[in-house]
Amino acid sequence: MTDRGAGRLTILLRGGFANQLFQWGSARWLQQSTGCEVTWDTRFVQRPFERGDQLTPFGLISDRLEDGPAARAFWRWSSMVLPVAMHVRLAQGRPARRGQRLVSTVDEALPALQAGDDVVLWGYSQEVSRLGEIRTELSGIVEAHARRYLPDGLKAQSYSALHVRRGDYVSNDDISRRFGPTQSDYFLSAASRLGRPLLIVSDDQEWCREHLLPAIPDSRVMQTDSLFADFAILVLADQLSLSNSTFSWWGGFCGEHSLVVAPSPWLDDPTEPDLALDNWLRLDKRTGSEISIPPSD
Repeated sequence: MTDRGAGRLTILLRGGFANQLFQWGSARWLQQSTGCEVTWDTRFVQRPFERGDQLTPFGLISDRLEDGPAARAFWRWSSMVLPVAMHVRLAQGRPARRGQRLVSTVDEALPALQAGDDVVLWGYSQEVSRLGEIRTELSGIVEAHARRYLPDGLKAQSYSALHVRRGDYVSNDDISRRFGPTQSDYFLSAASRLGRPLLIVSDDQEWCREHLLPAIPDSRVMQTDSLFADFAILVLADQLSLSNSTFSWWGGFCGEHSLVVAPSPWLDDPTEPDLALDNWLRLDKRTGSEISIPPSD
């Protein structure tokens, strides 16, 4: 590290809750590695058509950059008069100011911060190996916050959880081809390996009631109407089965589960990384058959 000390890190918050968790975890790793200060730029995610800042209400961040009243009025107006794609491109703007380096990965940010540069990190930062180095710390923080959102009826109960991610995985052809949604045979095979009672958390509750509930004894589909409550159920379960979603992944990463079942391959796009951790049981995401992964050298 130079005499100037570490530069300042600005995180351009993007995506939904799980993607924002990846950015938060990466920022924690960079803080520990460089001693940098962090600012959270929440302006883009709070503009129309975006997901909103979900880290602040969950209790994970402060020191935020936000649009002022005039800017908020402008973005509301532009969202009404411009085509959605044009509005979003305009809203993304130029996140780096003069004197800041715009980077997309943690590995790009690290040497720049060590050299004393001010850095804007705009990528989703799904660099699992880095997060694994501080997993105990990240898990402890997330689990403590998740406990505040666990439904009261579950706080003194042992249970297993199964997460079913559908949504645009099945409704959008481009996303479906890239991600390859997990199928009912996978969920049923995973359920047979989990303890009871089994709680099903999903963005498509009707599909779960029709295709899974009749075939899984002592199970129920949860209806919390709360993103954070759904997440808490996954994190605090005794055993957990994942979908191939980052929301699932964080539930498995942060909890103290005796068993985590993960779909394989994680994504159908062969250029995308496999996010499943080594100690997770992998089942084929279409047939539900067990897959053996050879040990790494």
